[in-house]
Amino acid sequence: MEHALLRYPDNRKRNPSLGIKKELIVTSEDDVAKFYENGNGAAGTRVRNAMHQVKGLAQKIRNEVTSKKNSVK
Repeated sequence: MEHALLRYPDNRKRNPSLGIKKELIVTSEDDVAKFYENGNGAAGTRVRNAMHQVKGLAQKIRNEVTSKKNSVK
């Protein structure tokens, strides 16, 4: 299931993926608290899904940085 923030790309000029990644982490804070403080399993699943999406976005950013770095040489 795709997080709602991924369906509405950020309009920032520098790196929209980075902005979306930050927002995914921030919007997951409530679910993290629900999972760790109350043992809410559904909240834990939402956290795991959000972190999986963050991982994918992080890899995309790494690939973009590597590509840009290598094209300068």
